[in-house]
Amino acid sequence: MLNNRTQEITRKLYVLVLASTADAFFTYTGVAAGRIEEANPLMKNVVHNPHLLFGIKVLLPLTAVFIILRFTKKGSRHLSKFTILLVNAAVFIYAAVLFLHVYCLFITS
Repeated sequence: MLNNRTQEITRKLYVLVLASTADAFFTYTGVAAGRIEEANPLMKNVVHNPHLLFGIKVLLPLTAVFIILRFTKKGSRHLSKFTILLVNAAVFIYAAVLFLHVYCLFITS
C-alpha cells in the first residue's frame, strides 16, 4: 500500500505526463501556425516532426514515471525528498510553460 505522500506524488507524475502531452500539442500547433517558437534548443530540430515531438515529449515523462515508481523502496514505498523536489519542480515548470502557451496562442491573438 502506498502512503499518502507517495500517492500524491504518483498523481503529480500522471499530471506531468498529461502536461507534457498538452505541451507537445500546443508547441506543435503554435510553431506550425507561426505564433510561437520552440525555446528548448534540444527540441528546435524536432518540433517540425509531430511523431518525433510527441514521442519524445510523452515517452520521456512516462519513462520517468516508470523509473520513479519502479525503484521506490518496495517495502515502504517511500520516495526520497530529492525525488519529491524534482517532481514538484517539474510540475511547476510545466504549469508555467502551459501558461505561456495559453497566453501566446489564445490571449494575444
